[in-house]
Amino acid sequence: MKKRSITSVFYVLILAGLIALKWLVPSGYGSLGFDVLFTAISIIGAYEFLRAVGCVSHVQKVIVYAASALAIPCYTIACLFTRTGFIVARELPIMTALVIVCGGVMCCAMALVFDYNNSNTKSTAYSFFALLYCVGLPLVMSAVNHLEVNSLYAVIFLFIEAMLTDSCAYVFGMLLHKKFPKKMSPTVSPNKTIIGGIGGIVGGVVGAVASYYLFILLGGELYYSSLIPMIAILAVGSIFIAACIQVGDLFESAIKRYCGVKDMGNILPGHGGVLDRFDSMLFTAPVIYVLFRLISII
Repeated sequence: MKKRSITSVFYVLILAGLIALKWLVPSGYGSLGFDVLFTAISIIGAYEFLRAVGCVSHVQKVIVYAASALAIPCYTIACLFTRTGFIVARELPIMTALVIVCGGVMCCAMALVFDYNNSNTKSTAYSFFALLYCVGLPLVMSAVNHLEVNSLYAVIFLFIEAMLTDSCAYVFGMLLHKKFPKKMSPTVSPNKTIIGGIGGIVGGVVGAVASYYLFILLGGELYYSSLIPMIAILAVGSIFIAACIQVGDLFESAIKRYCGVKDMGNILPGHGGVLDRFDSMLFTAPVIYVLFRLISII
């Protein structure tokens, strides 16, 4: 518990520093701090996943690692070029992301053909999944970081939702599991209860409301033009987001159970690996990206 607490303190301090950097440094350059974090999540996450499954060929591992190292930096450069007007093609960032991820898929497929003695269909399937899970989803986190409007609050929302959903699910489960012992997924994660899941959804709604008013109180500005109050959309959206956060956590537990490991890594003392810490945010990033894109256009 001591190691976990110390790691959590450092995590919060780093997060606060990255938020301050994004808030204070103009022209999108302050967003680079989060891009470094998301790139680290992608690279280390790919390493943890490939090590856990343990049957991916050397060539396919190199392809996945290369994609994880290149995807977010290339996407970020494309975003900065587009935003500064150096390149006028607004589709450049998404095209860059698609080229890297799809190029990785094609290269892993080619390895099955030209490196058949070492690569097989199982290793190819795992490499495809690694490109989606450990490269594609961190790319979406970076896309949230580079939204044209409301990107600062969207990133804060991403982290707050994950933290409060997890915390409230744990507290509700710990306090009420004896009265409401029904398990959410007893085979995958025996300790997670339905009442804990409900607590997580409550935490998600509280996180949406609290983060919104705190952001406004601290002087943050939000772009919004709909007749429906933004706080109402965030509160309703947070119900689905909190559910996705918990599914992401259970999904990671299912992978660990299949691979026969307790944690995906040990880089974060008391928390396990990078995927153990950020699994819920990976699942949630696409939902938050769509939510904030809708908020900017409705």
